[in-house]
Amino acid sequence: MWLSLLTLPACSTTPQQAPTVLSSQRCAPLTRCHLPTTVPATNRQLAQALQQQRQALEICAAKVNATIECQDHD
Repeated sequence: MWLSLLTLPACSTTPQQAPTVLSSQRCAPLTRCHLPTTVPATNRQLAQALQQQRQALEICAAKVNATIECQDHD
């Protein structure tokens, strides 16, 4: 009787498996975009302010795109 109980799967020991290792790539946190404040008084200053705003938006878009790329690979 005891011998038959030991042959049941519930009574036997199972081999130990190696722990599962989860790898997770951490994406850099998304930070707020900074658009410089300007108060242009001349057309030249207005043109410079426009260029600064465009550059700031390009930097912001690059940050967002990098975060999205990272999250898509996660």
